[in-house]
Amino acid sequence: MPGHKVSSEIAKVRHTTPGVSLISPPPHHDIYSIEDLKQIIYDLHCANPKANVSVKLVSAAGVGTIAAGVAKARADLVLIFRFIAQEMREYMAEMGMKTVDEMVGRVDKLEVQPAVNHWKAKHLDFRALLTHPDPRGISELRCVRKQDHELSDAMDNKLIKLSEGALMNKEPTVINLPIRNINRTVGVMLSSEITRKLGSTGLPEDTTS
Repeated sequence: MPGHKVSSEIAKVRHTTPGVSLISPPPHHDIYSIEDLKQIIYDLHCANPKANVSVKLVSAAGVGTIAAGVAKARADLVLIFRFIAQEMREYMAEMGMKTVDEMVGRVDKLEVQPAVNHWKAKHLDFRALLTHPDPRGISELRCVRKQDHELSDAMDNKLIKLSEGALMNKEPTVINLPIRNINRTVGVMLSSEITRKLGSTGLPEDTTS
């Protein structure tokens, strides 16, 4: 993050100085695939199960494909910046729509630009894409319920339960459990619970192990 974007609020959260550039800590620095991003989103949900995780994308060629991947990675909100919001408002006004919800499923508003001169494009058939998926209006065409981030299956739920003595009375607690490769993130939800209950002071050294 460039230094000029590091406000006093951000600096406080990151325990640094306002105006100083920041680099994300590993393993959250380099993202090479949607799977990497999916893991980061999962980690963040473990750190704060009540929070929504947003992903900001810069508008560029092919950003729609990336946005679709981000949605599959189970981000709660995808933000695309640089003129997109303003352009969307202008298009919505032309179509007489005030909300994005009104636009969902309105395939009748889509127009296909013929490209019969291109040897690839002239063979494309868009009829399936331009067909309303639910013309009878039985199903919802937009998000009406929260995503399942699979936190209920996380090992940390067991760790938190086994650590009740430490969380409530700061009793030393030793837990021996096997960790397998299906346990995507271990200890983050427990750490979050400790911080939520005890603040930044946390537990005394070696209370849990």
